[in-house]
Amino acid sequence: MAAKDARSLFDAFDADQSGRISHAEVAEVLKKVGETRSAAQIAAMVRQVDQDNDGEVSWEEFEAMLRSDASLAHLVDKRRASINQLNIRQGAGNSQHSFNSEEAEAFAEVINSRLGGDDKLKAVLPLAHDPTAPPLFAACADGVLLCRLIALVDPDSVDARAINFGVLGKAADRKATFKVVENCNLAINAAVDVGCRVTNIGPKDVMNHPPHLILGLLWQVIRLLLTAKISLKEHPEMARLLEGDETLSQLLALPPEKILVRWLNYHLAAAGSERRVRGFGRDLQDSEVYAIVMKQLYGSEIKPVDLSVPDLTKRAQQVLDNAGRFFAP
Repeated sequence: MAAKDARSLFDAFDADQSGRISHAEVAEVLKKVGETRSAAQIAAMVRQVDQDNDGEVSWEEFEAMLRSDASLAHLVDKRRASINQLNIRQGAGNSQHSFNSEEAEAFAEVINSRLGGDDKLKAVLPLAHDPTAPPLFAACADGVLLCRLIALVDPDSVDARAINFGVLGKAADRKATFKVVENCNLAINAAVDVGCRVTNIGPKDVMNHPPHLILGLLWQVIRLLLTAKISLKEHPEMARLLEGDETLSQLLALPPEKILVRWLNYHLAAAGSERRVRGFGRDLQDSEVYAIVMKQLYGSEIKPVDLSVPDLTKRAQQVLDNAGRFFAP
């Protein structure tokens, strides 16, 4: 199968454009093409192809799955035409999407931290916390915030002189609307330049700011922003992560997430722990890995996390309290 065809199928499943396919997204697509399965069956299919055991399917795992004998591969092949039609219709006006308020809050915190001092965004920042109607989405409607955020990833991706400021909330002004369209096109093109997938996203989509679409785009940009400094130039000590006969160029060719997984496992081993992680999903849910690695890095500077506490939320709060001592905005 051509790479373009495989990507089209992946995009049909990846409704929120996060770059990963969840159990819910697999279930939704199979239901729409007449292949409804139980939650247990969906979990089993995902488990077959989830190589890093994070509970989701990445693009690399999806591509490998299509060449395998996995159950999901057979269903995708059987219903390929119908699934591609779903991708064509993705984002239709009558689609219903929910959003995760905690995810919106986390993104808002990153934006407030990184762009809070930007004079050009004083009208919308800092973003307030409102679980029912986060202001994050409307703040992105004129394209300016997106442009400024993407410019943090790569300053050359956005020509600041081309941004039209002061047009947010002036939908009745035709001239302002034209400028908003220009801003949104600028943001979309910049997102593509830095490596984001913006399939079926146009300026009107950004202007209408549906939560699932904005969160999907923001996730890609923030991911790039947070992993931008995973490089040998920024961290020459990364050479310690080499395995066997591996070369530095091979190490640096790995996706940032894979390098972070290797970094975690390196420090787990250094701490004498037998724990290892394969991804950023279930392996981290009990907070033990965070506790061990933070203790290894900061020693007596942090409070020990009480891993005997059965309540995982309380454990997680202990980890967050420790993290706040070193990573507060």
